[in-house]
Amino acid sequence: MTATERGFLADAPPQRLYLDIDVIIAALVATEPHHVRCKAFLQRVQHLGLTTLYLSSYSWIEYLHVVSRKSFRDRLDPVLRTHLSVDRWIERGVREAYVRYFASLLTDTLQAFAWVSVAVNTAVAVQAIEEMAEHNLAGGDATHLGAMQVSGVHDLASLDAQYRRVDWLYLWNDHIHDTQSSATSPAGRPSS
Repeated sequence: MTATERGFLADAPPQRLYLDIDVIIAALVATEPHHVRCKAFLQRVQHLGLTTLYLSSYSWIEYLHVVSRKSFRDRLDPVLRTHLSVDRWIERGVREAYVRYFASLLTDTLQAFAWVSVAVNTAVAVQAIEEMAEHNLAGGDATHLGAMQVSGVHDLASLDAQYRRVDWLYLWNDHIHDTQSSATSPAGRPSS
């Protein structure tokens, strides 16, 4: 059995929705491949006002890790790259300002929603380990599922095709991964 897949605009958003960082990044950064679709989805969720968003404390770390990668920085709009002095990445002050910029971008976006941060604790870790074993997932993906399980959330917005094999999920992916290479997920994470 596989996850039940949902379309961004075809289906009514759920009451509780866990966000994977690939959807967040695509919605926030105009140079990302699925920016228009992910941004429209989050705008719809916001406009309807019926959904509480969920992220884990791990989501923040993963988000900042992905946006700090050189491959991500190289894809940024040239004006933003200049504004953030990306070419001087070796300088600590540049990195600190860059991380603050992207952390603020996420914080400011979340303020428009009702949202919950799920602490990654022992209960989440136990669930994550079970998900790793049952669904052959990497630790980060399993951690998100563990946070969802502990929170009683079954809907996940993610472009990561790995989640398709999780039978208890309602996967909000707009069928995007049906049209992209399976070698790499949109956030630049290698597929398992």
